[in-house]
Parts: sequence; C-alpha cells; structure tokens
Amino acid sequence: MKKIALLSSIIILLSLFISCACFFNDTGTLWVENKSQRGLTYSVLVDNINYGTVGPGQRKSFDDIPAGDRILVFEVYPSGQIACQPAVVHIPLCGASSVISCDY
Repeated sequence: MKKIALLSSIIILLSLFISCACFFNDTGTLWVENKSQRGLTYSVLVDNINYGTVGPGQRKSFDDIPAGDRILVFEVYPSGQIACQPAVVHIPLCGASSVISCDY
C-alpha cells in the first residue's frame, strides 16, 4: 500500500513539473495550417527564428514559443520567398494560439 501511495505521489509531482515548465520558460504553443493549393511547403518563422516546416494540407503545432505578441511569417520552403503577409499572433502563456493559416 505504501508503494502505491509513493508511486502515485511521484506521478503527480512529475505531472505538475511537466505542466509547469511553460511557466518557468514563459512559453506557449503556436498552431498553424498550410492551405496551399499549389502543393507548397512553408517554413514557419516566429520573430525571425525558424521553428520548422508545415506541408501542404497539414495542421501543426509548435511548442515552446515565447509567450506574448509575436511576428509570424510563412516562407516558401526552400526558396525563402514570403508566402503570406507577416502577422502579429498572440501566444498565451501555457496555452495555445488559434490556428493561423496561409494559402499562398
């Protein structure tokens, strides 16, 4: 019985630590969607930092984005051509943005 209680306590503490990491790091999640009708892949840049790519028709989340108002840019991969107008997106602390899409 004591082992079960100890194991339960460890699981709860680990869950709290993992869920609180965003508070310590001041981060949130960005959701994006690629609606390209041309089959283009986009690079996702936040404040000029490339967080990765999103393929045609794909909806994707990027974790550990600094919380607050950020500049989001979609670029055509690999050319670097701007695909959609830069946008200001709000990343909530320990939360997720609404889905931001690009359909260049």
